[in-house]
Amino acid sequence: TFMAKPYADCSGSSIHLHQSVVDAKTGANIFAHDDGQDTRQFMHHIGGLQKYLPALMPLLAPYTNSYNRFEAHMSAPTNTHWSRENRTVGLRVPASSREARRVENRISGADVNPYLAIAASLLAGYIGMIDKVEPRAEYVGEGYEDRERPLPASLMEGVSNFKNSESVRKLLGDAFVDTYSEIKRSEYEHRSAVLSPWDVRFLMVNV
Repeated sequence: TFMAKPYADCSGSSIHLHQSVVDAKTGANIFAHDDGQDTRQFMHHIGGLQKYLPALMPLLAPYTNSYNRFEAHMSAPTNTHWSRENRTVGLRVPASSREARRVENRISGADVNPYLAIAASLLAGYIGMIDKVEPRAEYVGEGYEDRERPLPASLMEGVSNFKNSESVRKLLGDAFVDTYSEIKRSEYEHRSAVLSPWDVRFLMVNV
């Protein structure tokens, strides 16, 4: 299954997006200098991911179940920190050669529409480069320990951020944002109308 969290006591399923940008004329990776040092474009790309991905969450976590995956110590991120070779943050920079310099977006789940998830991630990074968005300092330590700047906790929180973001509307257009938000709202209402096993098991006898 491509369900993001099919089993409560196991890690969920994800689709990690590795992103790099090459010069169309030379084919060179613009994220690293010839000496292997990171470029400002790379840092701005990461800054864009940090700034805009929280508002693009319905494209990276499109169902109510998607948000069950974001659980500490379950191989899924809980924030948008970035760090090198650190699998407890949302944005990981793998050890690599200059040619393979990239950032790994670990936020998106296996249940995404891959076209929308890839578009969202690339757009966030692209706007970061255009606007020269500076990233936060590289996170040192276990990302689960930091409760600041968490990802949206639910689908409807994500939809609210998505629908009310002027940047998202500028990137994707009002028609897409409004239509997609309405679809997600309708799905959420249908899901909310179904009694969960927890309701029956605990509330039936305890309330």
